[in-house]
Amino acid sequence: MQLIGKNNSINFLTNYNTNNGDNYLYDILIKNGIVYTVGENYLPNNGKYAPLYFQNNVPVPLTGFTSTQDASAYSIFVK
Repeated sequence: MQLIGKNNSINFLTNYNTNNGDNYLYDILIKNGIVYTVGENYLPNNGKYAPLYFQNNVPVPLTGFTSTQDASAYSIFVK
């Protein structure tokens, strides 16, 4: 379960658990009312990490990575 704080209250990311692995968030950005968070998803089948971001609590995997690579995303920028 992942928590983010907003206006002195705790908010849960309800779609946070993807691929039955652990997820870690490293950055958050709010632009035009859309909440973006970014981090990594641990893949228990191969012991690797895959980068992903959430847009309004919906997970979006980043493409271009193979299951043999460890990859993480630590910051997010939106144009």
